[in-house]
Amino acid sequence: LSTCPNYIFTLISMVYGEKWIHSEAPVLLAFFGVYLLLIGTNGLIEALRDAVASPQKISDQSYFTFLAIGLYFSIGSLFMYLY
Repeated sequence: LSTCPNYIFTLISMVYGEKWIHSEAPVLLAFFGVYLLLIGTNGLIEALRDAVASPQKISDQSYFTFLAIGLYFSIGSLFMYLY
């Protein structure tokens, strides 16, 4: 979370130069990088849960899974609307 935006700004300035560094492209790519980190972490947690939990426990926690999916969809929609 602390390095993704810095690397994005550096990468954009190296590859595309001054034309894109002053636009919203680096900010959007930084948000996207953080968003991908959160999705990847969620996927790893779900895979670990499915590997060690009983079927009853998984069905009990399925509501939280749907809540997390709704949260990620809402955050993504909000960022698309704002930027």
